[in-house]
Amino acid sequence: MNSIAVAVDGIAAALQKVGIGSSGVVLVHSGVRRLSFYLKRLGVAKEDLRSQACQTLIDALRLVIGEHGTICIPAFHYGYARFGETFIRETTPPDELLGIFPGYFFSQGFDARSLCPPVSICAVGPRAKDVCDTGFAHGYGVLSPWKRLEDLNAKMLFWDCTLHKMTYVHHLETIVAVPHLYAKIYDAPVMLGSDRYPGMVINSVRYRDERFRITYDLARFQAEMLDGGLSRKFTIADADVQVCTFRGVGEFLTAKLGANPYYLLKEAPHFIPGLVPFDGGTGARQNLEGGK
Repeated sequence: MNSIAVAVDGIAAALQKVGIGSSGVVLVHSGVRRLSFYLKRLGVAKEDLRSQACQTLIDALRLVIGEHGTICIPAFHYGYARFGETFIRETTPPDELLGIFPGYFFSQGFDARSLCPPVSICAVGPRAKDVCDTGFAHGYGVLSPWKRLEDLNAKMLFWDCTLHKMTYVHHLETIVAVPHLYAKIYDAPVMLGSDRYPGMVINSVRYRDERFRITYDLARFQAEMLDGGLSRKFTIADADVQVCTFRGVGEFLTAKLGANPYYLLKEAPHFIPGLVPFDGGTGARQNLEGGK
């Protein structure tokens, strides 16, 4: 058995032990730097160790979940929201800021991809369309892939990265209706092949006014998830790995955000009376604007 096969079998066995099971659905957030070093130490002589590390992780995941399992990855395209770039579902690659793994996974082909570009999800497997094909281009909320992942009680795998990468938290903030997010509409084209998606593209984003001082800090969230046993931490192939479930995170964080909507922020926002989202009742707003 060659070094790569040894690595795949070993990683698959370890993933199975930490809760990634057959026929399941798993969303993968991944870095591959340490896996690259691990393969090099095993004697894998490849021109591009990072690509080989990506393929090794994919092969190990497929071995664990089997033909009835589904792998999902973040396939976000930030240029759509930042610069108004056209998003083509079939060909626009995940943003390079996500790291090498999403781009490599995408390049190998996929079964489905969701339509809100800044938080698009890409998937391979029999439940891929169940997750991604919601019929809408909503980034978060009940019409989004995140709700589908909740319903399927999917797992989240953080390979060589931490819970700071967990985009799902913003879906929960949207559901709870925290005051520092609002629903933004985008008008740049979203293409399904040669056809333009006819619906609205909507995503929850934070208010950008610097005076509000809205800054995220997930350190407390990550520590409390680990302390409460809702996220488990392991070392596999020299990489730090964490595993949790959508429902476990959802129940925990919904309660936390209900008690404190700013739980995921560094500090409570410095909203300014008279300005959205702290503009008071309708009568107060009219008075500020010189109305009756």
